[in-house]
Amino acid sequence: MPHCDGIELLARSRSQSDVPVIVFTARGSIARAAQAFKEGADDFVASDEVGIEALVATIERAVGGAPRSTAHDELARRLVGDTPTMQRLRERLAGLAPLRHPVLVCGERGTGRDTAVEALHALGSSGQGTLVRIGAGEAEAKMTIPDCSAIYLDGIERFPARAQSFWTRYVNDCEGRSFLGSPRILASSEEAIGATPSASHGTELRDRMLRYAIELPTLRSIAQDIGPIAEALVERLGDRVGRRVRLSPAARDYLAQQSWPGNARELAQLLERSIAF
Repeated sequence: MPHCDGIELLARSRSQSDVPVIVFTARGSIARAAQAFKEGADDFVASDEVGIEALVATIERAVGGAPRSTAHDELARRLVGDTPTMQRLRERLAGLAPLRHPVLVCGERGTGRDTAVEALHALGSSGQGTLVRIGAGEAEAKMTIPDCSAIYLDGIERFPARAQSFWTRYVNDCEGRSFLGSPRILASSEEAIGATPSASHGTELRDRMLRYAIELPTLRSIAQDIGPIAEALVERLGDRVGRRVRLSPAARDYLAQQSWPGNARELAQLLERSIAF
């Protein structure tokens, strides 16, 4: 592999899926094994320490006996939907969560960027500690590394140039240490991954974060999921107000026919007002 090694390939694989991965290598050091497990490997095998039968047995255990990740069930609760788009989104989030690498979550307002970032933190490598949010309005005043396990840079396309340079340097420095021992960086942006970025505040940080980026779908692009999403929201809102609330078939049909320019946030606000009154 001329452009990366096995650990880098593992990290790239984990950014796409949580498929079982066994690192099989001729360089079987303790440090190498520790790095592989921190990047999300299911097993680490040194070629000079295992025979073919044992290797086959290891593979069989990995592909046949691995239980379904609990992250999938929790993600299905947080990000509802049965369309292939939503299933793929949850697969990618499950793959990205265990990594230490920075992740950029892109999506229109109301698509659930905060929910996705919180899931990456809670279900991932930083989940045992706290998540500190830094918004664009306070980015220039908070150019220090807080005492936490993860930092959420919210709306990086609006960060001033000085703040973008500061956090870009921090990410580069962390990469030099294989992202070990430092708070993980999670970020969000309203700009689509393939869109021409706004130059009003610079693009340095966004360009750096695009290596591990994920884009959330608009509600209008997953119209088949509007019904299930609405029912999940109604159930949560009903629990909050202490009442048993259900959508009628007519209400569900009506909601599915709307365009929802404000995405899931707009849908949630409408349902909240409906339940309140």
